[in-house]
Amino acid sequence: RLGSGPPSSVQGIAVTEMTDYRLGEEERPIWLGKQDLIELLLGDSGRVLVRPSGTEPKLKIYADLSRAVDSDHDAAHQSLQSEAQSLAKAVGEWLAV
Repeated sequence: RLGSGPPSSVQGIAVTEMTDYRLGEEERPIWLGKQDLIELLLGDSGRVLVRPSGTEPKLKIYADLSRAVDSDHDAAHQSLQSEAQSLAKAVGEWLAV
């Protein structure tokens, strides 16, 4: 479902690009060959990666976020970690898993 039509946004963050690593491996560098992986780019905010588990019947969703940080690195880390978990959960809900 994700590969055929990604969401336009996830929790208000625009999905700016989708890469389906199951397709087009001949156009990518050899180290980015065919993978059962879909990447949603979220502009300058980060990305969400979705792939099936290789050993269990479940879907794995990873969110990577970045943001400029002032002085309180611990608070920024906790905030980004919470936001990443929320994004991953939102993608899972969108996929109805």
